[in-house]
This record gives sequence, structure tokens and C-alpha cells, in this order.
Amino acid sequence: MFNLRKKLGLAALLTLSLVGSSHADIILDDFSYSPVVDIEVNLSTTSATTTREDINALGGDVIYTLIYNDGQLDSSSTSIDFGGDDALAWNNDATMLSTLSLFYTGTNGTPSGPLDLTASGNQNAFYYDIVFSDIGFDISVVVGSGGFDFGARRSVNESAYSSVSASVGGLTRTTLSFSDFNAVAGLGANFASVDYVYVLLSTTTAGADMIITEFGTVPEPTSLAIFGLGLIGLVFAARKNYNY
Repeated sequence: MFNLRKKLGLAALLTLSLVGSSHADIILDDFSYSPVVDIEVNLSTTSATTTREDINALGGDVIYTLIYNDGQLDSSSTSIDFGGDDALAWNNDATMLSTLSLFYTGTNGTPSGPLDLTASGNQNAFYYDIVFSDIGFDISVVVGSGGFDFGARRSVNESAYSSVSASVGGLTRTTLSFSDFNAVAGLGANFASVDYVYVLLSTTTAGADMIITEFGTVPEPTSLAIFGLGLIGLVFAARKNYNY
């Protein structure tokens, strides 16, 4: 009985330690590019797009689009892997408003095959790691499945979720549960057979600066925590039975 309690206790501690782990089974983007990618928009150049080929978990490309919204003569810029720091930096000058989209799909817009974002049921949330954000921003994620039209950037079935992030002064992980996504087309996306993932970052406050280091999918921390606490409960139950 002692060995059982010991094993359960070790399993519980290991599970709870994974709650704060930075490991992700599926990394859609770690922003580790060479050479550095830089795009900029302003009053005269209102949009800019760049594509990185054959790098994402969907077996294909990432299309980055920066769009000017407002800001007179100020500018917005996006640097990826700036300074070799494996991060995406989105910078807006003092009066600048812009939006940044990240479109993850297959090579030349044709998915090489649907991706199981659930990793056979082991993953149930997107995550993004923020190092710094001086102003809160909105993040929207759209997931498509069931056949993809690259020209329209639409799938037969789509689900979407939007969230508001507060300002961040140090490394912070935010998760977006798959269960919180709402169907916006067809029957809603099948997260076990995904054609594309579309991420839109936007702010309604001028001068926003932020740095993101990773984007992918993980088990929800709360799910792991509940499982770990359940194991701890078994430890105490086993101990009680042993004492009697």
C-alpha cells in the first residue's frame, strides 16, 4: 500500500508540475526565422504582406498581413525573429492604430492534409506566450475544416473565438479553450481535422507595442490541475485505508 501511495503522490506532483510547463505538443509558430522578417505600414502604404513557406505545423505557409487603420504620419511595423530573439514584435508609433493577421495554412494555400489540433484528444486549447504588451489588445482566432477555398480564405465549417488581453509586463501564457469557440459557418470546425488557423490581433488604443514568442496548442491547465488534485485525493484515501 505504501508503494501505491508513493506512486500516486509522484504522479500527482508530476501532473501538477505540467500545469506551469511551457512545453506544447503542437507549436504552430515559434517565430524563429532567418533572415529577419520586417514589414511596415503608414498613411501612404496602408497594407503589407509577407509569407514564410513550409514552416508551420499544417505543413505549409504562414501569411503575415499588417494593415494601417489610423495614425496620421506615424507608422506601424512588425519584425519576426528580431535581433535573433525568436519572437514577433508588433510596434505602433504614438498615434498609430493597426491590425496584424497571421494565416496558417498549407503550401501555396493548399493544405497538405488536415491537422489534428487535439493530438488524438490530448490538446484542448490554443495558447500564446506574451513577453510584453504595454496596452491591452484584442485577439481573434478562426479555425476552418471540411474543405478549403484559398481564394476566399474560407472553409465549409468554421469556428471562431475572440478574447481581450490586458497589458503584460513579463512572460505570460494565455489559453483559449476549444470549447469556447462558436460555429460561424456550417457545422463549426472539427479541431481534429483542421485546414487552417487564422489569427487577428488588433487594438483600439494608439501606440500599442507587444512581443509574442510562441503560438500553439496545449492541454488546458485547469484540466491538468483537476486531474492532479484527483490523484492527491487517491493518495489520502489510500493512506486512510492503510491506517485502518
